[in-house]
Amino acid sequence: MTELDAKVADQEQRHRLERMSALAGQSEGQMLAMQAADLAGKEHGGAFAEALGKLADGEQARRERERADAAAAASAEALRDLAKASIEAGAKVASAKAAAPAAVVCPGCGATLSPGTRFCGGCGTATV
Repeated sequence: MTELDAKVADQEQRHRLERMSALAGQSEGQMLAMQAADLAGKEHGGAFAEALGKLADGEQARRERERADAAAAASAEALRDLAKASIEAGAKVASAKAAAPAAVVCPGCGATLSPGTRFCGGCGTATV
């Protein structure tokens, strides 16, 4: 009888080790599903397996919600950065336009000349 008990204990230990190695590298949801499948065959294990399955589904849904929330937050941050860059670029353009020299009027003939022109092309008068 002792030999039989030792043999059964050894088989159970090997089974546990095999199950542990099968769980390695699996996601939490996959681990729960494997455990639920294992429990489903045992007495009263079906109800526990069903509860584990619901827990795994809820956990997966929670993770998906968190992932979607993080993606939405990153998108909103990117939009804020883009809007800020656009506003800053508009301000730079406006300040550049304000700082640009005004058109020059020829003192001799009254013609409108480009900023920085030193002599009028029409009458030859110096504008400086």
